[in-house]
Amino acid sequence: MKNTRRNFTLDFKILAATMSIHCGRVRDVARELNISKSALQYWKKIYQEGRFTIKKTSAKNIP
Repeated sequence: MKNTRRNFTLDFKILAATMSIHCGRVRDVARELNISKSALQYWKKIYQEGRFTIKKTSAKNIP
């Protein structure tokens, strides 16, 4: 069985971080959203520090 890495959108990460701050414990929110507790803790930390940003694309990728 091949393991694949799941990718989450920035909106989802912000929503999850906000839920963990306002709606309950990180463990409960992570279980509800089916994500790891450590990922949610990291997203929460980044969110509280104001470091969530949209990734910049390089000029080479623009036609």
